[in-house]
Amino acid sequence: MRDLYVRHGDSEEVFVDKNDMCIDIFFEGVPLLYRKAVHPWQEYFRKTAFAKRKDVRMQYYKSGQWILARNWLLWEHNFVCAGCGGIANQAHHQGWSNKWKNYEHLGDTDKESKCLVPICEGCHDRVTRVHNPKLWHTKHLNQSGLDL
Repeated sequence: MRDLYVRHGDSEEVFVDKNDMCIDIFFEGVPLLYRKAVHPWQEYFRKTAFAKRKDVRMQYYKSGQWILARNWLLWEHNFVCAGCGGIANQAHHQGWSNKWKNYEHLGDTDKESKCLVPICEGCHDRVTRVHNPKLWHTKHLNQSGLDL
């Protein structure tokens, strides 16, 4: 994967360069059919079969659109974690609906940026555990090498 994520301590020049590269790959991963939609990733996500939505989210997280949104969020908040005040290195979706979970505004740039929160890995792990305990336990058991 390209090194387009800004990190704590990156200079403003690095930030600008990485964001310029993100704009070049803004729609990468989105099928041509959806590129003319107002919010192509959101449209693609919602019209995808339920079983394949995780794959679409993973594609989205590699797109220039997501990386640009994440970079701006962290930069605007000076890499301060909203949970503990430590160094934030991730962005968490807060928008919540029963149907779309916390991906309600996925790809809708205006709304998505309003529901993203800068967060560190530890706090993100805790929030994920609260929102979806089954997913969290499965993920960590798989990482420990245990068969489920």
